[in-house]
Amino acid sequence: MVKRGWRLYELLRTCVSIANAIPTAEGAIQYAMQNSEITLHNSKCLVLGFGRCGKILAHKLQALGAKVSVEARSTKDLAYISTYGYRPIPLDDLAHYLNEFDFIFNTIPVRLLTSSLIDLFSPEVVYIELASTPGGIDVDYAEQKGISYVPAPSLPRVYVRHKIKSL
Repeated sequence: MVKRGWRLYELLRTCVSIANAIPTAEGAIQYAMQNSEITLHNSKCLVLGFGRCGKILAHKLQALGAKVSVEARSTKDLAYISTYGYRPIPLDDLAHYLNEFDFIFNTIPVRLLTSSLIDLFSPEVVYIELASTPGGIDVDYAEQKGISYVPAPSLPRVYVRHKIKSL
């Protein structure tokens, strides 16, 4: 795009969005710790989506000793997930695994988790919503079932703003 002699490169937008995924992951981890009585170490975590936020979040969770599973659609992403030492879960097989997790982190802005899938959750699961509207879960049904739902769709802005104010 050229406008008034300036050329906008997609590279800048990509760099900023990748850098933005770091405070998103850190804030998600903070919310997980605040909303559970168990440690992330040795916990079973599911990351829904393997985009910018999902990749960095999975990496940071694994560094804390969590047992990380990552859901993805593409075979290429599933191969990377396995190579990085996470357990790959194809989207089509997600229902077979949902009862296992202590924490579920969603990065996909598509309603994937309907009532029939929410019914498969462990009652103690903490679900952290990182995706923008509409999010990945039927919130009303999840709350009706007593699922610990933590909305955090604007987390990078909230997290960074909080840190700047506290300096």
